Amino acid sequence: MVGVCLVLAYLLRWKWDWLHVLLVGLFLVAASPVSNSLFVMFTSEPYRRWYYMLVFLLVLATIKVLDHLQDYPWRAGCGISAAVIAAITLYLYVKRDTIVYRKYWLVVLTLIAIGGVVLLFAALGGVRRLRLRRPMAALTACTALVAALTTGFTVGTYQRAYTQTIGLTTTEIYGDVIHSGDGLPDALPYRYYFWEPYSNRGMAAYLPDRTSFLSTLSPSIFTLYDALGDERHAITPAGPEGTNELLSVGYYIRNNSDWPDEIYTSFSNGHEQINVYQDSHALPIGFCYDTYMTRSEFDEIDPAERAHAMLKTLVVADEDEATVSTILRHYDAALDGEISQENKYTDMDKRREACTDVFDYGTDYFYSEITSGSEQYAFFSVPYDKAWSATVNGEAAEILNINGLMAVKVDAGKNCIRFHYSPTPLWCGIGVSAISILLTAIYLLAGRRSRKSKKEVL
Repeated sequence: MVGVCLVLAYLLRWKWDWLHVLLVGLFLVAASPVSNSLFVMFTSEPYRRWYYMLVFLLVLATIKVLDHLQDYPWRAGCGISAAVIAAITLYLYVKRDTIVYRKYWLVVLTLIAIGGVVLLFAALGGVRRLRLRRPMAALTACTALVAALTTGFTVGTYQRAYTQTIGLTTTEIYGDVIHSGDGLPDALPYRYYFWEPYSNRGMAAYLPDRTSFLSTLSPSIFTLYDALGDERHAITPAGPEGTNELLSVGYYIRNNSDWPDEIYTSFSNGHEQINVYQDSHALPIGFCYDTYMTRSEFDEIDPAERAHAMLKTLVVADEDEATVSTILRHYDAALDGEISQENKYTDMDKRREACTDVFDYGTDYFYSEITSGSEQYAFFSVPYDKAWSATVNGEAAEILNINGLMAVKVDAGKNCIRFHYSPTPLWCGIGVSAISILLTAIYLLAGRRSRKSKKEVL
């Protein structure tokens, strides 16, 4: 509501405390595309979501000025802010035919911006005749009003945009996202593949879906797609041919009939028919290899065939070759066949000879039973993380990082494999937070007693 008026007042005092220095530093970071990309590990895409942290600091600076208004040049802050608003508005007005999408909103937003500065200036006593009796109450009420109006406007804009571009009402969109997975069973150790990952239908239905649209992921997911020669951003990429088979996709969910398999089942999500197709060749999560190749050799393969290579043989890090070579034979194209799409189903049949027979999972573990004819390595398309630990038949097992996924050695015969996830950093963070809260409480309590003692002395 008050913009950066009081932030400017805070900075104009030139008191170089920690907040002043931090704000100046963050402004410089925000002005540079290169420094902005720090937050996404210097990728080529711009990233601005970190601005919410900057906004919190701007709010803190504003509060500090309001607490000690007489110590800061708030009139100058309001004046500079008004001048910048006027300059931006003038520039946009001149360029209105080329860069302004909705011209009437330029007028509305300008009036809101100027009105906010005028209201703040008057509330703080800048205009005696307009000085409010309860300025903070007025600012709070106006802020709440603007927040309600802008939120309602945003929701309405999204509704209209979806209706215009997709041709569905909001009720139909809700059904499309929420009810497109209704009645589908938990398919693990297989995964679903929903059409168009943007809507996160699998997540909405609490189903194991291969695709998703989100930016909070295990770093190992990026390792996998980098290895396959693809890029994983906010939306899951399709990956090269063979990726679905590698990641144990057993069912394809479509809102049309353009799929080569026969319809397994179908249902309505409220406005259209949803078809479910089952891949009869699908591999479960957890299957074994008796050959291997190194990552260096894997990187020499055409990216279009890399998923097929991972179906053909276990791809191990170069430093793990000495470990696996005592169990597995090095991949030989003459003996094991060429890596190609034509050999995909043959390779899958080979993997099916020793794969998951029993599967179970919980919030911090998953369990697989595999019967193998010899010592092999069992591969699981679950993101690798140091927080995972594994046991095979009750004995601790070393987990290998296989292009961002996991594998463990199994013995001849029946193998009971259990992976357990223990996020140590999370528990450390919880512990630090708990200690911080306790120390803060002790500090506040001690300060309160100290002030009380001083009052009694006086």
